Amino acid sequence: MKLKVKYDCGFDENDGDECKEHGFMMHPLKRGTWIIDDENKEDMRLFALFYNYVYETMGGDDSSKDFGDVTDEEIVDILAKDNTLKIMGYTKEEITQTIQSFDLFFYFPSTHSSLAEPHDYWFNVEVVPVHEQIWINNEFLLKPWQSAEK
Repeated sequence: MKLKVKYDCGFDENDGDECKEHGFMMHPLKRGTWIIDDENKEDMRLFALFYNYVYETMGGDDSSKDFGDVTDEEIVDILAKDNTLKIMGYTKEEITQTIQSFDLFFYFPSTHSSLAEPHDYWFNVEVVPVHEQIWINNEFLLKPWQSAEK
């Protein structure tokens, strides 16, 4: 099945406001909307690395860590030990090279104020079927009337 990669991210500011952003992700290597085929090993392999990278970038299992508290070098060490990524054939060198194309900062919104001190970041990733996207057009808007005529 073909799936689009969605994100929802943001942070809290020092004044209690939340800055949020969401939408569909760009493919980290090819650009354009990131669509994965869950039967394609290369698609799933890259997505698995990205998904685990996001988790570790946001602090992983350590709830005292926030976005930016963990270095890429530390993340590479953690991901190189991950059993799922090992099964997929990732090497430490390949992990290092690939995560350089992941730019989570690109997706985060700007702060509302120059005095803001962002904290409590979040970055959620999910996949949604491509074929379920509904385009809003006149045919869609008139659907109840078209059904009534039949």
